[in-house]
Amino acid sequence: MTGQGGPIGASGPGAAGGAGGAGAAFAWGLFLASSWTWCIGMFLPILLLREWGWAGFAVFAIPNVLGCAGFGAVLDRGRAARLRARLAPCMAWFSLATIAFQTFFLSWASWRWIAPVLAPGAEPWSSWMVGAVVAAAPVLLVRRQESRAWVALGVVAWIGSMLLWSRTGVSSWSTVPAADGDLTALALLALPIAVGFLLCPALDLTFHRALEESPSRGSFAVFGLAFAPMILFAAATWGGAGPAVTSFVALQWFMQASFTAAAHAREVRERRIAGAPGEAGVVAAVLLGAVLGCPSLGGEPLYLRFLGLYGIVFPGLLLLGLRGRGGLLSAAFLVAAIPCYEAGFVGWGVGPETPTGPRLAWAPLVALGVLAGIVLPSRDNGRGAAAEPQRSAAG
Repeated sequence: MTGQGGPIGASGPGAAGGAGGAGAAFAWGLFLASSWTWCIGMFLPILLLREWGWAGFAVFAIPNVLGCAGFGAVLDRGRAARLRARLAPCMAWFSLATIAFQTFFLSWASWRWIAPVLAPGAEPWSSWMVGAVVAAAPVLLVRRQESRAWVALGVVAWIGSMLLWSRTGVSSWSTVPAADGDLTALALLALPIAVGFLLCPALDLTFHRALEESPSRGSFAVFGLAFAPMILFAAATWGGAGPAVTSFVALQWFMQASFTAAAHAREVRERRIAGAPGEAGVVAAVLLGAVLGCPSLGGEPLYLRFLGLYGIVFPGLLLLGLRGRGGLLSAAFLVAAIPCYEAGFVGWGVGPETPTGPRLAWAPLVALGVLAGIVLPSRDNGRGAAAEPQRSAAG
């Protein structure tokens, strides 16, 4: 295994998840639905419902489902292999950031929402420590397993989430407010949100794993259908200003976020990609996420800043890498893009727990304009192969 576009399964495509065929493709689709159910899909809908009601949820859900299902429609094994050969280090860093994000969220949620419900009176710091340990354990302890076992875990996680949702119900949907927020701001933010959800799947190594080993790209159609109820479950946890956390919701958060983090840790460990840390990177990502989720640091503004990695940083690096724009141009883009994201999605003058300053919803469009100005001009350097991966990943 090289991680640079070569085989990623010892037994070859289609060997995992059973003897192949429709059943294996279906199982891979459920695996993908579990690996893509992050703390984004389980929590961001709450924030969007709070701000803009169902209109905000639609802006999140539609490109999210289309992006994950569209991966299999746009990429075949050959194109995906060429994409990995070109951007493997960026994909590894994407996985490490994802591990840190899941650990951060579970550590933060443990003292912010879960402990007050499940252990009233518990000290925030002790709740944080318990949550951090429980979140880190699957990532650090789960080692090499055959793809069949990973697919089975993904199927179990998806079924488990559906069973937990059946215990939660959808009664909270009737309390979602009308879209009384600034719909102009939502319209301005819709494009940056869509760009992130449509492009980030190209960097997800668990997607590449499924494309290589599933017997059919139909897995991604199953994926889209199976992922939709996951984010509807998140919307069902609406509780007004924040999530309505119960023991069922807490269990789903830990189950899904831990599975996502462990699946990405597997990719980083097994691929051994040059230019990216392996096991040391996984440990560092877990520790960083746990520390950032502690009571003195964790909060909604930091959650939103993590989202910026997937809303502007990684999509930008993907397009820049495909066009051969590196070095100073990438650095210039990040210098311009990160403050724009901060202004548009987080807001200036944020408090320790929730944003308190105004948001400039037009600012992320400036970052996209800078990106377009760098990426779109043609650059004929004699390497015509650059166009093919770009069409493959960006559609």
